[in-house]
Amino acid sequence: MTSLRLRAVAGLAAVAAVAAGCGGGGGGADDENSRVSGPVAALYVTDHDGAEPPDHGLVPYETAFRRIRAGCEISAEELANRVLHLADSASKGSGLNVTNLQALRAVASRVGTARHDCTSVLVTTEALLGGGAMGG
Repeated sequence: MTSLRLRAVAGLAAVAAVAAGCGGGGGGADDENSRVSGPVAALYVTDHDGAEPPDHGLVPYETAFRRIRAGCEISAEELANRVLHLADSASKGSGLNVTNLQALRAVASRVGTARHDCTSVLVTTEALLGGGAMGG
């Protein structure tokens, strides 16, 4: 399981590198321009061993991601990093494979509507998922 998560982190780094390079002036092939990129896509790609999402495949990720961003003072990139860490730690702690989507949904279910620092929500969710209490 550790090697899978290491590949996931490497995958996120690769997706982030591609996303950072997008829109940078030089024209690329049409298939490169149509690739999905960004923090939400990186979470999906990590969960699906590098596979690009099908049409509407990001919807559950985007829904939870938007809910968290609406209630938490956190950048998109930081949230994606925290979710990757949370899913990895919870997987190690529980012995189960906790996906990024499961982690997103678990955090989203604990976030209120008023924007605030959600560090305690993230820590609590990690502890609950790590203990095997699968949320959301």
